[in-house]
Amino acid sequence: PWETPRWQRRFLGGFAAAGLAALGVGLARLATRRRQRWYEDLRGLDPATWFLLALFWALGGAFLGGLWWTDREMGTLLGYGLPLWAKGLFLLPFVALVPLAGALIRGIRNLRRPGPIWERGLFLLDLAAGGGFYLFLNLWNLLGFRF
Repeated sequence: PWETPRWQRRFLGGFAAAGLAALGVGLARLATRRRQRWYEDLRGLDPATWFLLALFWALGGAFLGGLWWTDREMGTLLGYGLPLWAKGLFLLPFVALVPLAGALIRGIRNLRRPGPIWERGLFLLDLAAGGGFYLFLNLWNLLGFRF
């Protein structure tokens, strides 16, 4: 049942919500961090962690948007194969692993700081959604190593 268009729209909407949440929390953390003094103890995750997650979701969205655009522009010509520029799109999920790994490393290091429990939960949920994004790509054979 998860291969129906209804479920796929739900998955894509969830991925978009995770990306917007990461960007929103990153901007909120940046705004509140400016008010802190340099000698005060920092609480919670730093804004860079959230911006790494937002960059991951931006690259994932660019990949899916590029595939959509390729399908709109080429139409039935895709039956003859992908052009070289379209094959370059399949590198984006692998490039997106770099900010996801950076966010994971920074986030684990910063989770020891005291901070709001909702931020930790949202961070872990966002990381789980990132793993789900790769499962989604694998389900539809969109990871570049399988074609």
